[in-house]
Amino acid sequence: MRFSLSAALVALAIAFAAPAMAAGEPVPGQQQGEALPDDGELSNFVAAFVRLIGVQHGYMMMLQDEQDPKRLESIKRNALDDMTAAVEQDGLSVDRYNHIALAVREDPNLQGRVEAILQQLASDPSAEQPAPEEE
Repeated sequence: MRFSLSAALVALAIAFAAPAMAAGEPVPGQQQGEALPDDGELSNFVAAFVRLIGVQHGYMMMLQDEQDPKRLESIKRNALDDMTAAVEQDGLSVDRYNHIALAVREDPNLQGRVEAILQQLASDPSAEQPAPEEE
């Protein structure tokens, strides 16, 4: 499944309003001395972000249809595991992903760099765009 640029940008805005996978834990602010992401790390962040959209969408559909509380908890645990795997697939830790998400939310320059990467993915059919994992 390929995502349109506008859908990705809308999701990006939503994602930066609440960094991913907080799981009830506060995401610390950009720490003093923590390096801003270079282009490679930012590309990995965008790839993880696109995968997260797919994972979250799939699990939202499952959660909507489920009524059993035990099954709901199981689905939520699986979703968290899959979201963690989606982030770590490109070598980012969940903590680093969340730090980058927070930095992008607060830094217009980083926002522009992320948008440029998304636009490149949307306009270049040969660019590898990760497909969401299916259950």
